[in-house]
Amino acid sequence: MCVGRNSKYYFFLKTDLVHLTCTSSKTAREDLEPVVQKLFTPYTETEIENEEDEKPRLLWALYFNMRDSSDVSRNSYNDLPSNIYVCSGPDCGLGNDNAVKQVRLLVFLCFVLKTWCGRDSKLFFPLGCEKKDYKSISVI
Repeated sequence: MCVGRNSKYYFFLKTDLVHLTCTSSKTAREDLEPVVQKLFTPYTETEIENEEDEKPRLLWALYFNMRDSSDVSRNSYNDLPSNIYVCSGPDCGLGNDNAVKQVRLLVFLCFVLKTWCGRDSKLFFPLGCEKKDYKSISVI
């Protein structure tokens, strides 16, 4: 949502971007529109400026639903090379706690593998194989 201040020229100088998120029960519009109506005043060009209006003006709004892919496991992807690690997409929570947990797990697994192999330069490569024979590890 693009929100303009009440000043007549604020729209041309500055705007604020507001992102609202929630776990959906219906469509994004049905879930969030009542909240938007309470927080913002709709912007109309013909409207006379009311400097006493305390709510910010809503210039533009976009509603969309996003799939929660936080529980997608690597096993759901068929025929991935062994050097590809899959991290799930965003979840419905605030922050990146789930993504941080996944990265910590990947780093732990890589560290365990490194310790198990005991060779820094040959990390992720089987014994007897050279680094040039394999593509690098990718995290998607």
